[in-house]
Amino acid sequence: LEQSRDERRRLETELNSAAAEADSLRRELEERTAAVDRERAARQAQRQVTERSALSESSTPAMLAELESRGPESASTPIADPTRLRKLSAGRRSWIGVAGVGLVVAAAGLALLLAWPGEEKQRATGHASTNGVAPPAADAVESQSTPEAPPEPAPAPSDPRATPSTATSSPVPDAGRPSVEEMVAAWADSWSRQGVEDYLDHYAAEFQPPGGVPRERWEAERRDRILRPASINVTLADVEVLDAGPDRRVASFVQYYTSDVFSDVVVKTLELVWEREAWRIASERVEGPG
Repeated sequence: LEQSRDERRRLETELNSAAAEADSLRRELEERTAAVDRERAARQAQRQVTERSALSESSTPAMLAELESRGPESASTPIADPTRLRKLSAGRRSWIGVAGVGLVVAAAGLALLLAWPGEEKQRATGHASTNGVAPPAADAVESQSTPEAPPEPAPAPSDPRATPSTATSSPVPDAGRPSVEEMVAAWADSWSRQGVEDYLDHYAAEFQPPGGVPRERWEAERRDRILRPASINVTLADVEVLDAGPDRRVASFVQYYTSDVFSDVVVKTLELVWEREAWRIASERVEGPG
């Protein structure tokens, strides 16, 4: 019993150490994440000043008009290096993995600690039996008086003609519907083709333009920005889709925009709603440079 207590104290010490290490890793991860965000904001501000200075000196009036007309969607998001962003994301994921390992170790130690009293009781009972001491009578009476439960009858075969029960598993999400990836690709294609009507039809009735701009004014601005360039090419990469509830999804991706007068790379997030037999955009926001 004394050895068991020592072992239990040792496990408690290791558990506390693992929990402290996990907490330290979490704080270090938060500090690194904040440093990365600050560095990204500083580089973004510096590049924005450099870009605007270069445009004011050497760009044509058409390029300046395009940059200003795109508003918050692109003017505040200069071209960034996609390779650096991927490296930063990979570093963040590695630190998250280290923190996760620490939490798993802490949980395993806690499980061992909770199971230890039962093992001590079993060892104490076995030790008493080897020295000629009978186990407690209450345990014996309980073990003798508890009847074995009768085996459960086998379930009756189901009738294939019967109506399916409501307890069956739910259908696969989006079964019979176009995928979110297909909708996002069609939205980007209509933008590239400069098909304004198809482009605007991808937005839901509940869509609110950013900055509180009225919907009519926003649509007029979008028509002008899409039809003004001679050519547009929009491509998407790293598309990820999350389930946000019944008839709602969230899609995030890296967007590469190129026209004859302007180009940029941004990370964009679309909140989608199932409306009029299709996925449509309920909100749209730019997360940062791509």
